[in-house]
Amino acid sequence: MFKVTESVDYLDPNPAVAFFDTRWEADEYLSERIHNRVEFEVQHSPYMVSEKNYNDLVQYESTFFNVTEVDEYAVDIDGATD
Repeated sequence: MFKVTESVDYLDPNPAVAFFDTRWEADEYLSERIHNRVEFEVQHSPYMVSEKNYNDLVQYESTFFNVTEVDEYAVDIDGATD
């Protein structure tokens, strides 16, 4: 089982947490969330975004995610870990 933690920024006191049975599912979710966050920035930017800037945004947004492998017995009903 894999736990994906998504923070809004570096000081986020309550990051979003999602659990997945396989690493593939966790990576798929991670890729989708990063893409959504980057697309939001691109669509709301008053400036043209170059390919280099786009790649930099992807790398920057990736820093707000963490994937860890957890034991299945460590996850309780509420989704929190021990």
